[in-house]
Amino acid sequence: MRGSFGKGIATALARIEGAPVGMVANDGSHLGGAIDSDSSDKLVCFLGLCDSYGIPVVSLCDTPGFLVGPESEEAAVARRIEEIFRIGPNLSVPLCTVVVRKTWGLADRRWQGAASV
Repeated sequence: MRGSFGKGIATALARIEGAPVGMVANDGSHLGGAIDSDSSDKLVCFLGLCDSYGIPVVSLCDTPGFLVGPESEEAAVARRIEEIFRIGPNLSVPLCTVVVRKTWGLADRRWQGAASV
């Protein structure tokens, strides 16, 4: 849904054994999978849509975190990503996350291998 907007996040409505689900995944080919401002807006809108219609969400997690730096700060990334942290825990629908490979945040590179799944 909205493939040309928020390219770092892929969203789709799907069915698992006939039941509707909202699918979200980050795109590792865009910014290495990091979530930027537009991607966070897209994710927040999609989670709100699923919550409004009672559609459970399946999240395929392959993300190193969210984008930081001067360019992303110009796009107010911290304020916009905060919405993910606000809406996620307050969903009234089930949310299932599948970690599809190791992830890490803004840690020292020595710790990247420690996050292996």
